[in-house]
Amino acid sequence: MAPPAPSVLLLSALVGRAVHVDGRPVGRVVDLVVDLADEDGAGEPIALPRIVAAVVQEGRRAAERSVPWGAVDRVEPEALVLLPRDEAATSPVEPGEQQLRLGRDVLDAQVFVFEGGGRMARVSDVLLAAEGQRGELQVVGVDVGFGAVCRRLGLHRLADRFGDEVIGWHQIHLASRSGHRVALLASRSSVHRVDAAQLAPLIDALASDPAAAVLEAVDPAVAASVVTTVHSHVAERVVRALSPGAVDRVLGELPPDEGHRLRRARGQRLPPRRRDLCMRSD
Repeated sequence: MAPPAPSVLLLSALVGRAVHVDGRPVGRVVDLVVDLADEDGAGEPIALPRIVAAVVQEGRRAAERSVPWGAVDRVEPEALVLLPRDEAATSPVEPGEQQLRLGRDVLDAQVFVFEGGGRMARVSDVLLAAEGQRGELQVVGVDVGFGAVCRRLGLHRLADRFGDEVIGWHQIHLASRSGHRVALLASRSSVHRVDAAQLAPLIDALASDPAAAVLEAVDPAVAASVVTTVHSHVAERVVRALSPGAVDRVLGELPPDEGHRLRRARGQRLPPRRRDLCMRSD
């Protein structure tokens, strides 16, 4: 994917921007909420995740409020301009089941990059682009380059030197705790679109519980193919973490001898559990 075009907005440039209503400031943007659902409210398919709300704070001690993106009139270089106050209703910040806060759950968090054989990377910035006549914002990718980190720190010369490394949205899997959970729920997430050969490096990179959650979320035949692709000790530790029902679904797709071997391995002593990280520590 090419470096960000001038029309692309960066999450880091929007967070902290003033929020104006009726020509006066009413707070600042502290985050954006993205919806990973497959369809909009009218049942129309969505190719890329869309921004559904801005999280706004009126003061350092004030509670954060959610402003529906439909209440945004326009995005100016220095401010997010809302429709008149009577049309810009706010509500407490309560993301839905398939929604994430980009700043909290994606920016500076780890992602797995499927392209190039697979690897873990840390998100330096999130790229957004306007879509349609209403100016809806969609998430088009992430920047995992060190140049974006320098740019956020105001080190623009260093940013130009290191450059950007932009990865398209459909080439990543979110590895933060919230991102991982929501990505597995959304059927158009990358983890549901890639094949077993691309999933295998992800399973190898994740800790046992999140890796097992991936296998439980995808088609059992694909999960079984992943189990036969990864190293045997990886397969064993992940199968140990599968729920009983998932064990039957996944191992039932394997040849009897291999399924029996993994069932025996599942009955052996469990290794220490990694509870706090999606990424493996060994």
